[in-house]
Amino acid sequence: MPTRTVPPEAQIPSVPATGLPAPTRFRLVTIGRAGEIEFVSRRGRGFSTRHFVLVCLAGTAGLSRVVIKASRKVGGAVVRNLIRRRIKEILRKLFPRLQKSCDCLVIVRTAAAQASFVELQIDLEYLLRKHGYLRVGGG
Repeated sequence: MPTRTVPPEAQIPSVPATGLPAPTRFRLVTIGRAGEIEFVSRRGRGFSTRHFVLVCLAGTAGLSRVVIKASRKVGGAVVRNLIRRRIKEILRKLFPRLQKSCDCLVIVRTAAAQASFVELQIDLEYLLRKHGYLRVGGG
């Protein structure tokens, strides 16, 4: 039985025929334990804007993690989840531009419920830049 030669593109399904690596889906890693969240809130440095308080601590795990806290004062469950989804999408776009790993605690203020996506994005970029974690310029 003759051996069949398979081109390299066909052997690895995740690599397209162009030879460039396939785009990877970014997954936001969350801080899960209450003790870790407490540690970040006590030891981290915080800055605030009208919509958020952002507390960051230099990451020791080698990757950037985040937790989003929105109390019931912000709004009902639908409003809080909408804000969380917006923040996750903004961070998903910003995390590849981070200069170093960090653990971030995003505390949502009540004004965020009426803010647009762009206003939230501007505030988070400003806060990450103020902490010194975000690379200036596009990326």
